[in-house]
Amino acid sequence: MSTLIYFQGGDDRRLDTGDIVECLESLPGMRLDGRTGDAYRQGEWRDEATGARFVCDVGEPPLEEDPMHPPTAYDGWRPIGLTVHLPLAGPHWQAVEVLRALEQVNPLLPGCLALDTEDTIANDGEAPGPFAWNRPRLLVSWERQRDQRVEGLATMPRMDRGDSVLMWRYRRERALAAAAHPGRTWAGIFALLDRETGAARSAVVCADPGVAMALPPVDLIAVAGGDAPGVIESEHLAGLAGAAGIAAARLPDAPAMVRALANAPRLAIARFAALDDADWRD
Repeated sequence: MSTLIYFQGGDDRRLDTGDIVECLESLPGMRLDGRTGDAYRQGEWRDEATGARFVCDVGEPPLEEDPMHPPTAYDGWRPIGLTVHLPLAGPHWQAVEVLRALEQVNPLLPGCLALDTEDTIANDGEAPGPFAWNRPRLLVSWERQRDQRVEGLATMPRMDRGDSVLMWRYRRERALAAAAHPGRTWAGIFALLDRETGAARSAVVCADPGVAMALPPVDLIAVAGGDAPGVIESEHLAGLAGAAGIAAARLPDAPAMVRALANAPRLAIARFAALDDADWRD
């Protein structure tokens, strides 16, 4: 996990757990365990659209103090009792979505700063300690930590960054696209491991080739229904027109798409395996 610890100035009014909980609960997708008034609560935030998530600790966990290894202190600052953990897995945009969410919380914690425990000095020669929020810098730190973590994992599949970004856009805009074009099926998209190449490839499931669906910006179309199940590489549907103008998707003429799906060559389903978002990188 990549860890952010929140601090406030030593002279500021001390925030209590209730103050922090109230700020966090203003964030859609935030869930906290425990009850109001508990001195310590754990939480998880998850973005419904993209699947991005973080976990957090509010207050002091009920652990025995370790006088031999006290928490690192920074002159003029004290921790407020909020620690956020970003998973060191998945595509880079999962971290972007987490940082975007935290930027909605930060203004509700005036005078407080988040410190990346792997990047504690703002500029060379300065003393370590909290400094101003910098999303690009936080993202660079997260990617460095993620890459170090997976460096020894030879089996960690990688997706082309361009394909990954298209997946991100589609997930973010899918709900709006479905509302704008309700006559189409807007299926979710995910990653498949290509066992032949070892790569992660973006994919969508076509459960019924006879149903009009939006064509997401994916590399693979897994046809699960109909008379000829299999996996189609989207390049075989490149000639289908009909840009949706949203989610980087296409809305091909339905009969033309049915014909294209029927005639496109299939790859064996056994060649591929589904991947969770935490099981691949870009």
